[in-house]
Amino acid sequence: MKAGVTPVYIVILVNIAVWFVLHMLGAWLASRLPLERFYPDSLLYKTRPWEQEGLIYDKIFLVARWKKYLPDGATMFRGGFPKKHILAGREPDYYDEFVKETCRAELTHWIILFSAVLFFIWNDWIIAVWMIPYAAASNAPCIIAQRYNRPRILRYKVNLEKKYNL
Repeated sequence: MKAGVTPVYIVILVNIAVWFVLHMLGAWLASRLPLERFYPDSLLYKTRPWEQEGLIYDKIFLVARWKKYLPDGATMFRGGFPKKHILAGREPDYYDEFVKETCRAELTHWIILFSAVLFFIWNDWIIAVWMIPYAAASNAPCIIAQRYNRPRILRYKVNLEKKYNL
């Protein structure tokens, strides 16, 4: 479907619909993966030294100020793990699950971000190129929030274990 042949409003509506489907499909697919498959120390999820235990994201992007406004996809699927409140649990197992859920959320947004290349299939290249900044703008904040939260959650867990000798 090329913009020169198809009315522009149809191209816009199709692209909006496809983005919606990709967001839902990415979230649904990631929610179906067993939590045991997520390893916070794996190559994709581990905190790099330059991330300064996640603090770099607050220094550069001020993530602590706006992350509370991000939607929590956990409410969309049955059995989802809400990630709005880090201090909701008091057991080390809760924090282990929370950390793995941040990995799941990060994977979801990486999948959606990289799916922008699909728009080159049916769009003129100039339109498809504009899908890349949209994908980055709609997914990077969520990835940043997960990468900021994960080291914080791990610190909470370590502090809890020290405090209660767990």
